[in-house]
Amino acid sequence: MKKKTIIICIFCIFLLESGIVTSGTNIISIEKIEEQNSSNYKTQIQFTADGNLIKNEYLKNSNEDVQMPIDGGKPDLKITEYRAAWGFNEFYYNDYGVFIYISIKNIGLSYHSDNEIEVVVAFFADDETTPLDTLIVAPMFDPYNWQTFHVLTYAVFFLRSNGPATLTAKVDYTNIIDESNEDNNEETCPVQPVITIEGTVYRKVTGGQVVCKGAHVYAERGSETDERGHYSVGVIPKAPFNLPDRYLVMAFWGDYRPAKKWSSPALPGERTKLDFVLWKQKDRAIDTPFLNFLEDHPNMFSMFQKLLQRLEVY
Repeated sequence: MKKKTIIICIFCIFLLESGIVTSGTNIISIEKIEEQNSSNYKTQIQFTADGNLIKNEYLKNSNEDVQMPIDGGKPDLKITEYRAAWGFNEFYYNDYGVFIYISIKNIGLSYHSDNEIEVVVAFFADDETTPLDTLIVAPMFDPYNWQTFHVLTYAVFFLRSNGPATLTAKVDYTNIIDESNEDNNEETCPVQPVITIEGTVYRKVTGGQVVCKGAHVYAERGSETDERGHYSVGVIPKAPFNLPDRYLVMAFWGDYRPAKKWSSPALPGERTKLDFVLWKQKDRAIDTPFLNFLEDHPNMFSMFQKLLQRLEVY
């Protein structure tokens, strides 16, 4: 029996999901959502009412980190991730435009201001000299300090009727921060066709399931289901662009238990379908991540049932 118990425990641990979701009127905050960072980092993710993303990531304790800042005696803002795509934004805008994902990190010394820090990022399409649009980035946790290794990430959408070939981002466009290196504030990336993840969100009710109107669905951006329970989220392809990629998608509604799934692999310009079934927390006989996973994945439940039968414990 000891051997059987060990096998079952290992299987449970493998399927264990993490993540805490809290909701507000127009913004949700997600902590510890599948991040690939050191445990020394804390991440907070917020989605605004129009589906844009704001992510702040900072060191819990800088003394625990083995890295050292670039000591030029000043802060140094650097673009660490930058992607762009063009396509149709079905929800909130119902129009074409540019999807942008950008991360900016202070790799120099911490920066302090007596006023709240607001750094302008300007975006230029192709060889145009007038910005397509601008973005204001600001530290979320401490608005007067941009700490060393503090990363600000944004996923935003700007209207544009035609798709540019490239998009250039210029950080601190108005030059309010005196940096040790001003040459790493600019980055250009190719603009890919957007990947669209769409589907239907259902909620489990007695005797079956019904479409879920007004549910929130988030990948790199946010969406809300319509009266048919339908949603659509545009995500930006990741390099290499000739290989399909997957994206983590979350759905939640009211007091129903949030659900997380990975989308099917997709290439730039493709559409992929992903449906959700949301359960009420109290509707589950035993509320554990392992049993919840089996309830939401009948095929896995059948496989696990056969495994238990072979182990003679079911």
